[in-house]
Amino acid sequence: KDQWKNTISSPYGAAIKAARTGQKESRNKVGDDMYLSPRYFVNIENKGQHPSLQIFFELMSHYHIFVDQFLFGDTADGKSMARRLLDALTDELTDRETGIIIATVQAVLEKVRGMEAYPHPGKNGGKTVSDG
Repeated sequence: KDQWKNTISSPYGAAIKAARTGQKESRNKVGDDMYLSPRYFVNIENKGQHPSLQIFFELMSHYHIFVDQFLFGDTADGKSMARRLLDALTDELTDRETGIIIATVQAVLEKVRGMEAYPHPGKNGGKTVSDG
């Protein structure tokens, strides 16, 4: 009955693995950087092994993974995990980089909605088409 106990990934193990592979980091690199054995790291990612609290927080911090999702679920503050991650990542951007993100989101929204619905900084004094 316990044969499946260590074969199911934990939510945080899956989140760590997704973030690590998204950043194209090898397990060996992370293990070396954090002084973890490869086997221990594999067990955290794939088998749901509970890391020490210190390692857990270091991994969450390194990969910008919010601990709230594991404690309170995905929408503890009314925002999805993706929205919270986006908020955290944009905090690290310059104003110019943030402007690029804003313009990209506006272009996506305009394409989806078929009209300009959001102000463009520096375009028509920030007015939208619907503002007149």
